[in-house]
Amino acid sequence: MHQKEFIVKRYSPSGQAFLEFALSLLVLLTLVMGTLDLGRAITVKMVLTNAAREGAYYLSTHPFDKDNCSGTCYLETIQNIQGEGSNLGIQIDPNDVSVTGCCTAGSPVEVTVSSSVNLTIIDIFYGPIVLTSSAKMMVQP
Repeated sequence: MHQKEFIVKRYSPSGQAFLEFALSLLVLLTLVMGTLDLGRAITVKMVLTNAAREGAYYLSTHPFDKDNCSGTCYLETIQNIQGEGSNLGIQIDPNDVSVTGCCTAGSPVEVTVSSSVNLTIIDIFYGPIVLTSSAKMMVQP
């Protein structure tokens, strides 16, 4: 009778360790990129809030800006909004600014500013997101 020979393969933990490292690295990179994206989204939201507040303040103290309509109404207000955004590194398109309720003394004026933001992790699944901020102030007499 022949005896069967059994070949015993030795266990190599290096392959398993590499696989665990790769999976852990993927999770870690996703968390880091998500944290950076969240920070960037919060920064853009704060810039948009400041820009909307600046626009509402300017328009509440300069209601005559509505009367300077040569192609674009609220030209100086939009320039102030864009200036506030560019001081903090965000370019604001004039088409992303809207004004409602202007310009009677004692009435509220509301300025809304929006911007599209490309976030690394969210872009993979949803594409760019749009952040919006608005500010409301009373028009000064």
